[in-house]
This record gives sequence, structure tokens and C-alpha cells, in this order.
Amino acid sequence: MFGVLYQIQNKMITNFGINYNGFYSFNQKYKSGGKRIFSNGKNMDIGKLVELTIGMEKVISKKLLNGITGKLPIFTKWKIDEEFVKPLYGDNKQYIALNNFGIGMEFSLKYKLNK
Repeated sequence: MFGVLYQIQNKMITNFGINYNGFYSFNQKYKSGGKRIFSNGKNMDIGKLVELTIGMEKVISKKLLNGITGKLPIFTKWKIDEEFVKPLYGDNKQYIALNNFGIGMEFSLKYKLNK
């Protein structure tokens, strides 16, 4: 995460940032009608996500903070599943995930290791 922290009161901190997430799969199991068709242990990149974040954190003690952060995706790219393309489904490519828009929220409890 790349971001900026601002202390707005003695016990409150606001943060703004940009997150980059890379999604990977290390083992896949394919099922149809509840029965496993096959599985493989391929390592594969399945998608990428860049999101804007804005949040607030409250200082509970010298070492403990809790907070809430809103997340807004600005770029999402999902890969096409290599196993289910033209040979089985014609031109109907099977995306690993398919979404056009979503927003999220994160609740956190942080512990500081340093003094």
C-alpha cells in the first residue's frame, strides 16, 4: 500500500492510499454437478486489482489502534481460465471471476511492535 497518514486529533488518524493486489492460484479443482472432473497443481496468475482507500483509525493505547477503511476499485483485470476455452465451450470464454463494480469496507485492529 502506498498512502498518507494525517493525525487530526490526539486520538484519531485519517489515511488515504492506493492498494495493488495480485491474485494467484496454486492448486485448482474442477467440478461438475458435485463430481470432480479433474485437478491440477498449476501456479497461475488469476487477476489484478488497484483500489483507492480512505479510512479512520482511533488510538486505543500506545500500541493498539482500531479503524475502518473504505475501498473503491479503480482497475480490475481477471484472467481467462485456460482449461475452459474453445475446445469445450466454443467462443464462450470462462472468466475466473467476472465483476463490473464493487466497493468494500475493512475493519482493523493493529498492534504496534515498535516503541
